[in-house]
Amino acid sequence: MSWLSAHLLIILGWLLAVPAVLHMLSQRRTPQSVWAWLILMFAFPWVGVPLYLVLGGRKMQQLMNSKSDLVFDDRQCSAGLENEVHAVLCSLGIPAAWQGNRIRLHLDGTEAFEQLLELLDGAQRSIWYSTFIFADDETGCAVLQRLTAKARSGVDVRLLLDGVGCLHTSKTFVAPLVRAGGHVAWFMPVLHRPFRGRSNLRNHRKHVIVDGNGVWAGGRNTAVEYMGSGNRPQEWTDLSFSLIGPAGRVFSQVFQSDWYFATGQESPPWVPPNVGSQGTEGIDDAQVVQLIPAGPDVPNDALLSGLLTAAFAADRRIWLVSPYFVPPDSLIDALCLAARRGVDVRLVVPQRSNHLLADWARGPHLRALKEAGGTIHAYPRMIHAKTAVFDSSIALVGSANMDERSLLLNYELMLAIYSATGIATVADWINSQVEECEAWEPRHGRTRAMAEAFAETMSPLL
Repeated sequence: MSWLSAHLLIILGWLLAVPAVLHMLSQRRTPQSVWAWLILMFAFPWVGVPLYLVLGGRKMQQLMNSKSDLVFDDRQCSAGLENEVHAVLCSLGIPAAWQGNRIRLHLDGTEAFEQLLELLDGAQRSIWYSTFIFADDETGCAVLQRLTAKARSGVDVRLLLDGVGCLHTSKTFVAPLVRAGGHVAWFMPVLHRPFRGRSNLRNHRKHVIVDGNGVWAGGRNTAVEYMGSGNRPQEWTDLSFSLIGPAGRVFSQVFQSDWYFATGQESPPWVPPNVGSQGTEGIDDAQVVQLIPAGPDVPNDALLSGLLTAAFAADRRIWLVSPYFVPPDSLIDALCLAARRGVDVRLVVPQRSNHLLADWARGPHLRALKEAGGTIHAYPRMIHAKTAVFDSSIALVGSANMDERSLLLNYELMLAIYSATGIATVADWINSQVEECEAWEPRHGRTRAMAEAFAETMSPLL
């Protein structure tokens, strides 16, 4: 290639980068994301521009138009609920809390697996199943067999899989369910029609709704490392829950919206269930809970706003568990300020997660929190749970990590618990994980600092 040809290619690459950069700057983005894309698109335009076209959109208007905003029942749970976080969330369009729900935390993978199978076995009318990962392994096969049997018996079975998370889940694997009369759809497949969606927008929601009333949800995917029929060396520590009660209607509405976006097909109307027909053994007394969806189908960044409100309102404790900790600047600032004013801020993270880049990127945030007076607990194995407790006013359990992707990009679901017994149960679970941890100690060095800075810069792209 001649010098002139190479020079013209460079100029053409920069010309291609300009409109992409202008589009990016017109969107609401964090400074880290802006700089990461600027560096990539101008330094390597032939890689950066196509990558941005595939992965770069955040809350794109076209995508917002193709997937309608979530619409919920606007009834209130009770006139007596006075909670700052609840008030903020409702003002941002999140459905108000519902009372009369019974909740059971799954304390290990075996219990989670057993509760899931029990819920599926009890289905009479419908099973709506949404997950990020559905693996072709022992756990996935056992669940698929249950779904297939129920579809064959006439139950309306709908399985919604994320296109990226289930990239290795073949249509051959789920074919028995389809042949039995079940329905399978991929939410935003990696290979999709132009302008249908963005591959970088992932459905990270994990929830199963049976007969419109029984719910199984949380952080666990359908794979052997998350849950199974016995403890295994490779099994991760995670947290999920069972719920019976009127909040099942809100879970159903979220699934119906996601299913319609993926398939263009309406789901059957929600039918008020007979609550007494569901088993309730081992489930706590009635709880007041609020479902918090997040993602491009929610007009505001309500989940992040709720976390910020809870952090600023806390005066006694903030306990957090997250496998990845690369939060937006606003959240790490709120946590550090809480620690400096004497709040007991504890964070549980894995000593080493399954994503090396996330481990490098979290370093500056962990050091900032520790220097502010927070306590970092390093869990000896992979912990995949996503949960938080703020004072005795609210506990959160669900699918969202404490990172920019979950809080600003992915489709997520978190359950807010406002009742004292439910909050205490979550706090006890977090405390039991802390007992297995070692104190996290920061590592220093010029090479590490450079690697962490690079990882933190690139993390918003992934």
